[in-house]
Amino acid sequence: EANSGNWAGLVLAFMCFGKGMAKKSAPGAAIIQIIGGIGEVSFPYALIKPITILGPICGSIAALFWFQIMGGGAVAAVSPGSIIALAIMSPKGKLFVNLAGYVIAAIVSFVIVAFFLKRDKTPDDEVGVSLLKATALLEKRRKLLQQTMLNFQNARLKK
Repeated sequence: EANSGNWAGLVLAFMCFGKGMAKKSAPGAAIIQIIGGIGEVSFPYALIKPITILGPICGSIAALFWFQIMGGGAVAAVSPGSIIALAIMSPKGKLFVNLAGYVIAAIVSFVIVAFFLKRDKTPDDEVGVSLLKATALLEKRRKLLQQTMLNFQNARLKK
């Protein structure tokens, strides 16, 4: 499912209701997510408050339900998952359906994440530290994955 509206909703909720560094960095992440389709910028926000992952999950469910009943979908892989790429890959006559699915996913995700963020009592400085830790963890995992892939490719070349 290439619709990244659910992740856009998460970042937009942090932009409106987040705290500290997460709130300050969310507008840039929202632009990257929506226009660029780079979903990885959204993941640290979900890692700050793991319960917020329910927002993108429910947003995706709502969008998939919409696409199913309205016959939406793309003609090819939407990569990166930006709203622009989704529009380009929409079949003739389904542009509105696909864009509405993106918006539905974003709204559902936004509402759920906003609910959890409004109830959050964590001090601002702890949120900033959590964002840094989450970003560092993702970078560490990315490097580990790159090294594993490199080792795998080297092993295949030796055969």
